[in-house]
Amino acid sequence: MFHKAIELDPTYSDAYAELGNVQFVDMISQWSHDPHGLDRAIQLEQQSIALDNSNAFAYAIISQLYELTKRYDLSIAAAERALAIDPNLAYGYASMALALTSSGKPAEAVVAAHEAMRLDPHNRDSYSYYEGLAYIVMGSYEQAIPPVNRFLSRYSNIVGVRLMLIACYVELGRNEEARAEAAEVKRANPQFSLAVQKRISAFKQPLRDRFYADVAKAGLK
Repeated sequence: MFHKAIELDPTYSDAYAELGNVQFVDMISQWSHDPHGLDRAIQLEQQSIALDNSNAFAYAIISQLYELTKRYDLSIAAAERALAIDPNLAYGYASMALALTSSGKPAEAVVAAHEAMRLDPHNRDSYSYYEGLAYIVMGSYEQAIPPVNRFLSRYSNIVGVRLMLIACYVELGRNEEARAEAAEVKRANPQFSLAVQKRISAFKQPLRDRFYADVAKAGLK
């Protein structure tokens, strides 16, 4: 449908931004195995911004894409630009939360995630992922579980977030629950590959190795 929208109006900035977002979710969920998926998503957001430099959503999405490429300064700058354009954009605060977490400021990220929830209470659970991720980076695994579960209650097939829950359970010695969540990953995506997930991860060391070692302990390969 987004391709059709672009065909009908090649200058429609929102269509490029939303199409890039679809490719982004496809990639991080391993629904698509396009090796150039991340580059394509970034190009689509750049096209969107070139068509409309005031498209706050496009800046919010490209912020998250920059985070995946470990360009953390660009990630923060894009989130700041999104919020400068639209200070009430909940997704802008979500992107800021992600950028802050990856930049070593998880406590500030929790504040940003809560602001996203305040601005968009109807979709509050959509932003709880960002809160949970910040707690994991802090090493507060017990605190991370409730927000991660809230997200998964709404978006059960986003395997990257379910991996967060697995890591929390392993860290807390709740191995049976971790294995049950690993089975859910395999149900949602029978082609899941831990190697692919590690390749697209934005985690810094040493958390990256620890996180994926936890996931492997639950039986995922």
